Amino acid sequence: MITQSAEYFIYIFLVMLAIIVATIVIPCYGYLRKGWKGFGLGCILQPVAAVILCGAVGGISYYRQLSSITKSREAALVAVRTTAVEDSDTIVRTWYLKPDEECMCELRPLTMDTTEFDDIELFDVVTTDSQTLCVEDHIEVRLDMASHKVTATDFGKPIDVVQVNWENIAAYYTERQQ
Repeated sequence: MITQSAEYFIYIFLVMLAIIVATIVIPCYGYLRKGWKGFGLGCILQPVAAVILCGAVGGISYYRQLSSITKSREAALVAVRTTAVEDSDTIVRTWYLKPDEECMCELRPLTMDTTEFDDIELFDVVTTDSQTLCVEDHIEVRLDMASHKVTATDFGKPIDVVQVNWENIAAYYTERQQ
């Protein structure tokens, strides 16, 4: 498994902290321009500016992350789904096998909408033979290019194939053969 570090969220926190520190200039500038009235007005404007800028940074980073997940879903060669009962709740894992030999796995409860994301894990995709892709030594996806058929197994048991993009699969195999 490829672990996602908390580095991204630490950077966002540090940028927000830098914004808060930088907005301290507003009351100082107000004091230099208008004296104590400017300082008072700056003290009122400083938290407003900090909240607006921090909200913008948080919103932009959230939508950037959401866009990255959407692009990963669309770029997938094959998407397969497994379900398991854990702690009296049904957990759905959707595995998106991408052409960059990476697999994005979404974990979510059965009741959650598929447009939301709960937890994302990244895994390596290993090509075992010319038409079999393997993830974590237990998810095997066999691609039959001639009949356009995909079969997927988890520890030898068949699992659901959610999405297949034959154009991406053809491009992936022609790129590998070159």
